[in-house]
Amino acid sequence: MRRKAIHWCNARELEKPKEEGGFGFKNFHLFNLVLIGKQVWRLFDNPDALWTKLLKGLYFPNYELFSATKGRKSSWVWNGLCEAKEHMKSGLLRGIMSGEDSWFHCDPWLPSIPCYNLSHLGLEPSKVSDWIDRDSRSWKMDAIQNLVPDEIAQAIARVPIGPCTAKDSWIWRLTKSGGYSVKSAYRMFRENRDSNPVIDLSASSRPNRDDWKWLWDLKLPPKLHFFIWTCSTNAIATRVRLFDRKCAPNPLCPLCEDQVETIMHCFFRCSKALETWYRLGLLNVLPVADSCFVDWFFGLKDRVSVGQITKIVCSLWNIWIARNGWVFEVREFSPPSVAILAERDVMNVQEARIGSSAQSSSSPAGLPSQLGSSRSSTLSPPGPFSKVVHCDGSFVSDAQMATYGIAIANSHGQVIDGKAERFFCSSPLQGEAFAILNAVIWARPRILSQRVSVLIVRD
Repeated sequence: MRRKAIHWCNARELEKPKEEGGFGFKNFHLFNLVLIGKQVWRLFDNPDALWTKLLKGLYFPNYELFSATKGRKSSWVWNGLCEAKEHMKSGLLRGIMSGEDSWFHCDPWLPSIPCYNLSHLGLEPSKVSDWIDRDSRSWKMDAIQNLVPDEIAQAIARVPIGPCTAKDSWIWRLTKSGGYSVKSAYRMFRENRDSNPVIDLSASSRPNRDDWKWLWDLKLPPKLHFFIWTCSTNAIATRVRLFDRKCAPNPLCPLCEDQVETIMHCFFRCSKALETWYRLGLLNVLPVADSCFVDWFFGLKDRVSVGQITKIVCSLWNIWIARNGWVFEVREFSPPSVAILAERDVMNVQEARIGSSAQSSSSPAGLPSQLGSSRSSTLSPPGPFSKVVHCDGSFVSDAQMATYGIAIANSHGQVIDGKAERFFCSSPLQGEAFAILNAVIWARPRILSQRVSVLIVRD
């Protein structure tokens, strides 16, 4: 038997593009109307086609297609075409050439006024050509100003007039070419439907388009993108939200059992979460007392580096995982362990971000990827020493990552062994020190037991 699931946000929110805080899911009903609209456009664009004449003889013999209605005994095909046509009206525009094929009072021929209609003024039906001076091919503005309001008269004066020998045509105002497109029509249908959007009062603040674009552009795993999205839209199953939906006995935090578990308490106010942030060295980025998650998180983009953002997101994720482990599996929430797991995730994300460059830089300069290859690999001779251990480290501040390389050379300067590795650190000095320490630890069992003179050089 299928269980009824909890809906954490409105379905229309998911249908919005990613830049507006959704996931770009298609609404099948609207998309079906858009595809039917493509057939309606063919009716407008090909008035002399056989199937257009057939439908006109059956359903609108005395009207134009733009003004046609369903009727009482019309077929489901015609009903579908009429429904799509009603949704298309705000995107249709009549291109004025001779003006003899367009009605002045009811056709949408003013580009600056969508869905233009003067039927409510009680004007006598007339063609647009009746208001065009045939000799000068200009508008009869004196007569028009006495007939319509000033703003409409000014809009008419800006409409260009084509050659008198050409027929008026239909234009899709949402594309540069003037032709109908499924993409532009779906966007218009959705915006018209959401002109009175359903407001989620549970979210105190909403990110703007730039905020969402910044979030989706972050080089993070999809699960972390989705996690931050759920937090930003308040679609996360904290105890207070479960209690509001009568799915929890009380709204208190399951860890401290002292305060109501909101998003801010779960991640920042709870004693367990605070200790985790302390061990991660991120107390300086925590939000102030009266801020919300959205204002805090999206405010970080102008305050901290991309590497810090990655560390913060991984920390939030691991705090949430540890909290759920306590709630569902009675696993102890250990801040030191959570901090270690967050650091590990940061390392994994940074290595994945580097991508293909990781393979090309897996060996230090001058060290072949495989010992014994034909590639030349020599270093400066060690002088009076039998062996020389060369080590060096590099640091990337934005990624908060460092790489160290170690190479052992014999008395002729030929590389006989080597190693390279990445690690997480916070400064260049720490990276250099870590490189020297690992050079001593790694080289000791390989050469110091051979009773030879050794020199360790930091390049």
